[in-house]
Amino acid sequence: MTSRLIVNSIRHTGASSDAITLDSAGKCSFPNGGAGKILQVVHTAKTSEFTHSTTSYTDLTGVSASITPQTNSKVLVILNLHGYVEFNGHSSGEGYGIQLVRTPSGGSGTNIHTSANKFEVYGYTDTGNIQSGIRSSWHFLDSSVGGDGSTAITYKVQVANYTASMIRYSQDGNLSSITLMEVGA
Repeated sequence: MTSRLIVNSIRHTGASSDAITLDSAGKCSFPNGGAGKILQVVHTAKTSEFTHSTTSYTDLTGVSASITPQTNSKVLVILNLHGYVEFNGHSSGEGYGIQLVRTPSGGSGTNIHTSANKFEVYGYTDTGNIQSGIRSSWHFLDSSVGGDGSTAITYKVQVANYTASMIRYSQDGNLSSITLMEVGA
């Protein structure tokens, strides 16, 4: 036995507008945004080189993006970084860690994620130096955005090296990027 409910829209008794509407083909839409729906996407790509040679966190120039989320939305942040690490003779370890900082327009920055540690890549050479490319990716869901639909929020990436050796980010035009996706509440 099958049951069927035939409607054009669904609305809560206390709401002033429909939460779900259906067109004549039966496809539904969420006029008020809808939970889990991707409301907007912002993407910034960087291919110009940035060098860093300290163990302190510093802004990664060019890897930031701004978004204006609605009230109660979440923001999915996707980071892709490309770095070149140089090993100076014999065995050595090197790598980098990241911090993700959220700053509302006109406000101060809040560190919302720091990698657990500065991951290490090992290299070995008997003579001279060798370089190794590192492609790393992070995904972070920011559930405490505090958007109001009119205030831009900037997400920026900071990097810190495992040692004081130099790391070159986006060397030779390799892509580093940040993508922000607003997820409806």
